[in-house]
Amino acid sequence: MNNRKGWLSYEVYLLLCVCLAQIITSADNITTALSIKEIMLFFDVNLSTGQIITAFYSVICASLMIISGIFGYFLNWKKIFQLGLCFTFLGEVFAITSHHLLSFVGLSRVFFGLGASLILPACVSLLSTIIRKKNRVLAFSIWGTSVAVVIALFPLLLNALHIYWEWRSGYIILAILSLVVLGLSCKMPEPDFIKSNLKINLSEVILVFVTLMLFLLAIVLIPKFGFITPSLSIGFYLFDYISIPLILFLTSITTFFIYLNIKNENNSIIPQSFYTLTSLCGFYMLALLYVIYGGVLFVIVSYISLGQYPSITLALSTTIFAISMFISSVVAATVLKDKTSQELNTMGLTIITISLFSLAFVMQPKIPSYYFYIALAPIGIGCGFLATKINLVINCSVGIKFSGQSSGAQASAKNIGYVLGVISFGMLLTYATKYEFVDVLGNNTMFLNIDTLDKSIVNGINFMGNEQLMDYFDKALISYNKPELMVINNVIKTKAVSIVLLVGSVLTLLSIPIGNKVASC
Repeated sequence: MNNRKGWLSYEVYLLLCVCLAQIITSADNITTALSIKEIMLFFDVNLSTGQIITAFYSVICASLMIISGIFGYFLNWKKIFQLGLCFTFLGEVFAITSHHLLSFVGLSRVFFGLGASLILPACVSLLSTIIRKKNRVLAFSIWGTSVAVVIALFPLLLNALHIYWEWRSGYIILAILSLVVLGLSCKMPEPDFIKSNLKINLSEVILVFVTLMLFLLAIVLIPKFGFITPSLSIGFYLFDYISIPLILFLTSITTFFIYLNIKNENNSIIPQSFYTLTSLCGFYMLALLYVIYGGVLFVIVSYISLGQYPSITLALSTTIFAISMFISSVVAATVLKDKTSQELNTMGLTIITISLFSLAFVMQPKIPSYYFYIALAPIGIGCGFLATKINLVINCSVGIKFSGQSSGAQASAKNIGYVLGVISFGMLLTYATKYEFVDVLGNNTMFLNIDTLDKSIVNGINFMGNEQLMDYFDKALISYNKPELMVINNVIKTKAVSIVLLVGSVLTLLSIPIGNKVASC
């Protein structure tokens, strides 16, 4: 195995370790997303709070990752990798043992986010420095799409575990896997390391972290508290007139301007090369990939989960997406290796745009399962094309000197994209559902007169399954006809999902010019 197909044994071993670490960080997200119904019931919270739980790990991760790239100047990336695995293990332990929402979010999500913020930049740097140049494109392709393995297999495993065990079982598996990878990492090759004399301004580090943290928290809290005017009173005078997310957003802008005024031009946390057009376009494309993961897939998965579909439909849908993504990425890195990054971006975005538009067009109540399979296969192919060279594109854009430091920003861009995807598409789905609810019921006054409903009841309508909606009406003491309500809710959900998928297709279409401006690689 010393030189099998041009790969040295230490390269294969390193790739195995970083792929397993990527699987841990991705699987935790999937575990939380697919267990969110059980988590909401266990902690007795609503969907908007559920969205906060889903996104909170990414908020912590993205905020820490953008500054974690500088750790490589002072500590060996292998040790940073191992330290991250220790934190992910602690995060899963707290997830397993938490009996209150505060400890689940405040301990489990924070510790796991801290661990992932160290692991992912370390993976990028280790691959960039230890894997030889001729194998680097394929290595990044395999590592980047190893998440596809999680998306394909972990839902099937979780489905079985939830049937025969409980919702915490996924976290138990990931805690064990963290320890296994930590043990394997001891035999990983040591990267070259020379401690840097670089002097970093601590206040600058804090400002960057606080700015991004407040910005992402503002986004995450919008579904629950509103943005301009408060949608929920917390009994504090100021927040009855101006929402918490708006305060956080304005504060983040303020701290960012303070950072711009004090930053060190030579040893900045965010070097000047990160602001070039090609670099910004590269970071945007990386974030967009995770907007699709977090947002578009969230919408499709939510529709299947809350529809009258067997659990195997959800598992097969995610499996088909994942396998398609993995195969297309490997093909792009080998068969299509002469294609430029711009060409791969154009191909990928075009395929995703057509697929989302087609699925939105054919959406109807009780749509056959195979429609999802047919749509998700090309979406996975498109994502595979986008993922193939994106990390190398950013390394090329920022230059060799800052490629290690950019690893944190790259990992941060992934999580920013995921948060924006989950929250923005989730909010759009909620607003579309409310709009369709008012519209459909307004045209069915024989069933229910919308004008007689209290405004707070209408505002409480969300993207719900039939049982959830009936339970909501029962608690609000509203009489209804069960068969008619189920038919109407199915129509509402279908129209809402169609709207969101159309928005997703427009977003990917408009992103094609940006994808053409990334560095050629």
